[in-house]
Amino acid sequence: MKLKEIKQHNYLSIIIVLILLTVDIFSYFFSYKMVSYINNINSSIINDPILIVIGIIFLYYFFGRYNPSSMQSRSNELKILFNLVSSSTFIYLFFKILFIKIDIYRAQNIILLSLFFFIICVILRLFVRTFQKQLLKHKIGLRNAVIIGSNKNTHKLINKINKINLLGYKINGYFSNTEDNKISNQYKYLGKYNKIDDYLSENNIQETILSLSNREDKELLRIISKLKNLDVCIKIIPDIHQLLTGQVKMHSVTGLPLIDVNPYILTEFQFFIKRLIDLSLSLFSLVILTPLFIIVSVLIKLTSKGPIIFVQKRIGLNGKSFYIHKFRTMFIDSEITSGPVWAKKNDHRITFLGNILRKTRIDEFPQLFDVLIGNMSIVGPRPERKFFIDKLKEKFPYYIRRLNVRPGITGWAQVMGSYDTNLDNVKHKLELDFYYIENISIWLDLKIMIITFWTIISGKGQ
Repeated sequence: MKLKEIKQHNYLSIIIVLILLTVDIFSYFFSYKMVSYINNINSSIINDPILIVIGIIFLYYFFGRYNPSSMQSRSNELKILFNLVSSSTFIYLFFKILFIKIDIYRAQNIILLSLFFFIICVILRLFVRTFQKQLLKHKIGLRNAVIIGSNKNTHKLINKINKINLLGYKINGYFSNTEDNKISNQYKYLGKYNKIDDYLSENNIQETILSLSNREDKELLRIISKLKNLDVCIKIIPDIHQLLTGQVKMHSVTGLPLIDVNPYILTEFQFFIKRLIDLSLSLFSLVILTPLFIIVSVLIKLTSKGPIIFVQKRIGLNGKSFYIHKFRTMFIDSEITSGPVWAKKNDHRITFLGNILRKTRIDEFPQLFDVLIGNMSIVGPRPERKFFIDKLKEKFPYYIRRLNVRPGITGWAQVMGSYDTNLDNVKHKLELDFYYIENISIWLDLKIMIITFWTIISGKGQ
């Protein structure tokens, strides 16, 4: 659970998260005492136990182990905890043996401590989750929810909720532009879609489940835009195309897939790590690449008229405009007759040197400065001009979701697709961007950076 999402959960959910946090701290120190007692150790097994506990909490938080939902698979929980404890123990021991030179006896005690911690932590966590499920069975701690939409998928969802009492939902009613008599027999009809924000503001609703048809795409985006300002969890029942193409990040509620719509995209910790990586890489790269910048600047000045750096206004995070910086690759005034257009293959506006800079992606390097000052990230969707965004929003209403993350120098769409050339072929690029947004992680960023590095050295850019 993200810190920003605390207000989206009821008191039981928050208490469960606090109990899990307490369980992890207790498990570690109890295991520490057990190992000390069994082996009659007077000195410290680990020199920095407090830091280790803090590290465990951050690690568990980073991998989603403080999720208030009771629907987490027990086997999946066991597997993730085992992987986290075993891998972190291995890394810790490797570091200690390599740099501190600890003896084999102390290493054995650290392994024993990790084993005890894992066993105790798993037992207590399973007890907490079982207790939570028993409370939900007795309708204690249910989350107030509303359903938005009425179709076949809505009927399937309602059947699941009625059959299984562990989902934790208390359905207050449903919204639809037309009343569905079948649903109204079970839940209260709350009105048309234009009544949603008023109802949610006046009632203590923690969860919304959207089940709109494919014909209601514009309505869906409009509703989500309102919901993300109201501190409610948002889930969507996806259509079959989204499931088959893998363009969504979802979880299953007893066999029924749901997309988690995440207005905040990253947790606070992930946001901090991503920004730290951006700052470190951009600063380091700007220093290292200074000689290359000088050489390219001289070549641009010698081969064509105009400024060395191309500056253009783009739209970034949350729709805020900023100025992007690139090495100029086109002749000056290249759009004076055509107006704003996308670059295309064998574009006559691009200089000979510009073609080389584009193929090696060197023309993008000045954007490291934009990363350093916070307008961009190393990895993210490509920033676009307002002229094109206005057109794309008309054709693809969900395009604005791209603006929920900081734009990047490189991204999943850039390495897996190609640059936009017209409005008709932009859909695939958007699907790739949304795949990145819904599956965003530090590991995916690293993968994209590696692919980008290969693109640069192989000269396969465009």
